[in-house]
Parts: sequence; structure tokens; C-alpha cells
Amino acid sequence: MAIFFRTVPIERLAYVLDLPKPESSGRYHRPGQPILYMSPVKEWSIRAVSGYMRADGIQRVVVPLFIDEAFVLEQNDELACSVLGIDPELSKKPWIPALQANGEPPSWKNSDLARS
Repeated sequence: MAIFFRTVPIERLAYVLDLPKPESSGRYHRPGQPILYMSPVKEWSIRAVSGYMRADGIQRVVVPLFIDEAFVLEQNDELACSVLGIDPELSKKPWIPALQANGEPPSWKNSDLARS
């Protein structure tokens, strides 16, 4: 079993395990794809949503999640990324501007490869 962390708005605490709405998309999911964003390090979980926190001012809480069966891809694992054809640099590129321009975020290539 491993522990991961997810940072969610306080009013969404009861729904911490809910998947995104079918019409939503994010750095690692296309509309309609299931995903649960979480981090193996508490601080990383906070950092991942810090931009949203600054923009909307909504209070959030960090929730520990105990995961017993999952395939987790660490993009700092050069061998795993090489085997899967994943380029970690694509995940560092901005994804929101690509969506706003009706394009495809570069990070989607990585998530597609990880899912396959």
C-alpha cells in the first residue's frame, strides 16, 4: 500500500474520489477520460493547485489517499519513460494555452502513452 495526497476545495471534501465531469479536460486527461490527480508528496499536491488557489482564492485541504492497486508512472524514471516512449519535457509545457487555441496540450501525448 502507498500513500498519495490530493488537494481539493474544502466544499468538495466529501467528493475527493469523484472523477472529473465528462466535459472537463486537464493536463493529463482529455474530455471524458477518467483520472484521479494525486501526488506521492504532500507539498507536490499543494504545488500542483497553487496557481488555481491564487486565482480563485478558494480554501483547499490536503487529503491522504491510501492506494493498494495502481500503476504509477514516475516521469523522473528515465528507463520507464524510455520504454513507454514518454518525453517528460512535454509534461512541463503549458497546457491551458493549447486548449484555449483549440489545440492539444503536449502532455496529452504522455498520458495517452501511459494509458496504453
